Amino acid sequence: MDILLVLDKINKSENVWKAQYMAIWNYIFYLRKEYENTSLWKEKIPFGLPASRKGNYPFIPGELVDILGSIDSELQFVHLVNLFSLFGTLLNESSKILCPNVEKNKHKNVSMEKFFDNVKILSPGQIKELKLAREARNCYIHNKNKIDTKWINSYTEVRGKILVKEGDDIKDIFPNLYQIEDWHQLIRNTSNEIEKQIKNLTNHQI
Repeated sequence: MDILLVLDKINKSENVWKAQYMAIWNYIFYLRKEYENTSLWKEKIPFGLPASRKGNYPFIPGELVDILGSIDSELQFVHLVNLFSLFGTLLNESSKILCPNVEKNKHKNVSMEKFFDNVKILSPGQIKELKLAREARNCYIHNKNKIDTKWINSYTEVRGKILVKEGDDIKDIFPNLYQIEDWHQLIRNTSNEIEKQIKNLTNHQI
């Protein structure tokens, strides 16, 4: 994949993520304002759905609010998953230029650790933070939101002990946007620094 295309997707991904987040919460606020204190709050009524053949779909307003609210934390971690997928692609493509001899795995991908062992643009603390973000992403994908020993060890290494146990829900530990925003900024800044490194390497054009 073209490096500039990946960088563009990383830099624009926050807009897409937060637009979805705002759309959900603005609609929640609208539903509460229009229906919560009326007799229709618990009645099934049609709501506009332009993409549908019928043009609408029936919902009970109170239940629709609950459904939309539950999507909140899902959006955060879906964004983290997508962001790490793009970041992994960037590391693979960039390694061909910045560290062409770096060891690859059986899938011909470079690990994050080996990449930053060769491309020294991050502090040890920043690398540990990226590892923590990666473990959070893995818990969401592979463990059905449940934290595991790897995540706990990563968290402890970065920030000290935390009063959690294996099997706790990762979404309960990070219930708001702040942590995902911080990881997003770290990945975006790192990605832009990688772009600078490529451009500075014998004026390589990307």
